[in-house]
Amino acid sequence: MARRSSVCGICEGVNLPAVCAACCNAGLNDKYKILKRVTQHRDDVKRRLEAQLADKREAESQRKWRIEHGERNAKLREQLRTSSNDLIKAKARGEEQKKRLDARTNALERASNELTRKHRDLLGKYYPDLICTKNLSYDTLNAELIQKRRLQVRQLCKILPTRRCTGDEREVRICNVSLPLDDDPTSVSHNDLSASLGYLVQLLNLTARYLSAPILHSAGFAASSSRVWQRASYWDTRPIHRGEEYPLFLPRENGAAEELGHSSSSSHSLGLSLTEGSRSANRDMDVDASLVRCSTSSSSSSKETHKDVQKGIKMLKRSVASVNVYGYNLLSMQVPSDLSTFESFAELLSILISKEPRARSSRGSQQPNGRFGLSEGHTSRLASCPSSMLEEVKPVSDILDPAPSSKGKVNNWNIGDFLDVGDSEHTEEGGRVSESVFDGWDLVEHPTLPPPPDSEDIEHWTRAMFYDATKACLSTF
Repeated sequence: MARRSSVCGICEGVNLPAVCAACCNAGLNDKYKILKRVTQHRDDVKRRLEAQLADKREAESQRKWRIEHGERNAKLREQLRTSSNDLIKAKARGEEQKKRLDARTNALERASNELTRKHRDLLGKYYPDLICTKNLSYDTLNAELIQKRRLQVRQLCKILPTRRCTGDEREVRICNVSLPLDDDPTSVSHNDLSASLGYLVQLLNLTARYLSAPILHSAGFAASSSRVWQRASYWDTRPIHRGEEYPLFLPRENGAAEELGHSSSSSHSLGLSLTEGSRSANRDMDVDASLVRCSTSSSSSSKETHKDVQKGIKMLKRSVASVNVYGYNLLSMQVPSDLSTFESFAELLSILISKEPRARSSRGSQQPNGRFGLSEGHTSRLASCPSSMLEEVKPVSDILDPAPSSKGKVNNWNIGDFLDVGDSEHTEEGGRVSESVFDGWDLVEHPTLPPPPDSEDIEHWTRAMFYDATKACLSTF
């Protein structure tokens, strides 16, 4: 046993385990230092081991993720290859079905054309009188409709005359009042501006109603204090926003409120507050409130007022342009490109009320299709009738090419006799009527007269057309 150092003489002399306190504390101190050093070494080893285990777990998870990702990529690649093959096969099937569908469509179209041809031949063979009667009835109804529309527009133009001035300014006057030029409210006086735009609102509303043309605004007609706005929807005629009612007049500095109140009361008393659609009591109250607001806001700056009036004029011109396009298309004419919007509208009205619209369309490259007399659509239907039908129906050939009668006279009546497109005011003095020629057809406007008494075939055909064929038509349908 090694001899150990001790502070105590007894313990050192006998070389026995320490029995005194000092020797015991010294021994415990040495042991504690050794224990502390060993514990510290153990903690270091434990930390290194935990770090190595964490790295190993991370590597293991990454290796596992790579394996799973590779398997998933392999499955996706397989699915992509399968989908690509399916797509190629589906495209091939689609092309085949398209070819088969095209072949069937062509076969059905050929069969339909053949069926239509046979049906037309059968109708032309067995019902020639009925076909010609229907065509002539359509022509008569169309001519009567156009004549009524012309009379309506003529009466409207008598009440609100609109004409173009051929001077340098090229202005348009309505009821002898000038319309503004180029959306400029200052191009005419205040009184002319408010009066002309009020007349134009009324004229445009009635013209669109007679022609069944679309207008792109809603208007409150109040004479010289009219307003326009963009309606909220097809069913709601109120403006989109409360303040988007544009005036068609420039308020004066003094007496504006009195003028607005007088125009509002007079318009409502005469029942002239017009909009696109029916008016209700709430709408009338809204119009009155808007007029009152206008009278209170008359002290606003002239710049903002001019902008509002310009917006109202532009909105009104858009509606006039849409009516122009509809009206000229109705006449199969091009809208004049060398005229302004208001000038084109005045020209359209003059064409609608004229007896010979063809003479007024020399400026355009397209001519009207004779809708004031016999339309080209109906003449083309008569011209497209089978020759067998025209051969079987002798009166129709007599109508198309008058032949001399047994007494040597020429039956000077034609298909215009069936079309009552004239009235008493169109008859000239001495009982003569005005004649016009359209595509070789002599169109005579006169009241319906009985056929000549020396033409028995004509009388028979007239009676058969208006009575027997009508009964056959009713029994057929």
